[in-house]
Amino acid sequence: MTCRKCQKEMPEGAVFCPWCGAKQVTTKRKRAKRANGQGSILKRGETYKAIVRMHAYDGTVISRSRSGFKTRRDAELAIPDLVQQLRRGDVLKESVKFAELYENWVPFYSSRVSAGEMKSAAAAFRHFQSIHNYRFADVTTAQMQSCIDSCPRGKRTKENMKLLARRMYAYAIGERIVAVNYADSLYCGNDPKGRRPPFTKNEIALIDQAERDGVPYADYVLAMIYTGFRPTEFLTLTRDSYDPVENIFIAGIKTEAGFDRVVPIHPRIQPIVDRALARGHILFPDENGRMMDDERFRVRYFEPLMERLGIIGRVPYSSRHSFANFLKRPEQEKLADRDIIALMGHSEKAQTIYYQTADLDELRAIINSFPVLVS
Repeated sequence: MTCRKCQKEMPEGAVFCPWCGAKQVTTKRKRAKRANGQGSILKRGETYKAIVRMHAYDGTVISRSRSGFKTRRDAELAIPDLVQQLRRGDVLKESVKFAELYENWVPFYSSRVSAGEMKSAAAAFRHFQSIHNYRFADVTTAQMQSCIDSCPRGKRTKENMKLLARRMYAYAIGERIVAVNYADSLYCGNDPKGRRPPFTKNEIALIDQAERDGVPYADYVLAMIYTGFRPTEFLTLTRDSYDPVENIFIAGIKTEAGFDRVVPIHPRIQPIVDRALARGHILFPDENGRMMDDERFRVRYFEPLMERLGIIGRVPYSSRHSFANFLKRPEQEKLADRDIIALMGHSEKAQTIYYQTADLDELRAIINSFPVLVS
């Protein structure tokens, strides 16, 4: 016989060539057969299904299965959970839904962490809404990943979603509802800011008209659009932030350029500002007169307003993006970098800021040129 590689003569039946060392017999490695009681993995189209069968005391065969896994490995990880379900026969716990488990987890975990962490967990839980009514034991990694992928918020929120899922699984394992934590492989993406599209002209017109009609909190959103403040900056405005002589707001946070940012009041929102000044020290509080953070504002007031107006896919930060769109000008009317930077409170183009100084009259003229979309 000849070597399959170097073609030299070699002893009949030799496994390795004595000249070049090449292996002569190639064997296809067979997948190891799963032992009894370790379940089966079946491929169904593009997904995998895990099945476990056992003999009950009366001789009948009982089984549990889960499907929809993207990889064989994910299906294999489900086997211990299915075995545990069969052995304990705990139908009651197995039927606990995602939302019910969260309600049980909150009092168990809230005493161990800060109120801020629980607040982040509550916000993350809302983004799992599509699986709230699924049995927790049946939720797959792919379903949780779909919730994260469809979340319109930034990477921080998605990381909080993964953290919540991991903590809920840890609790469920302790309660013998599942045996494996399926949240460890969730991916949070690399988008640091999320999607924050600006309002369209028609949407701003709807908000404008709603404010005129006295719809609650439409005035807040409209004022955010015409001032360009970040949601947190806007919600922390007080009487001390307002200069009644110059009729401007002096406020800002986040960047060095944002502190003590000067924003003239547009005539359209002057009545809104006047009412806010008469309301109390905090200009834009909740219904109890207390200062609120951007998460509470978004959930309790902003989102219900958007739903009422039929506006989809907008977040409070969309107001700031709309303000930035107001600063766009045709080529022959482009604004100076110093004015854009001053109004937005950005720290970019520091050299431009060093050589230029924003003039209050120029800023006021720019703000007053913003359109009023409802006559």
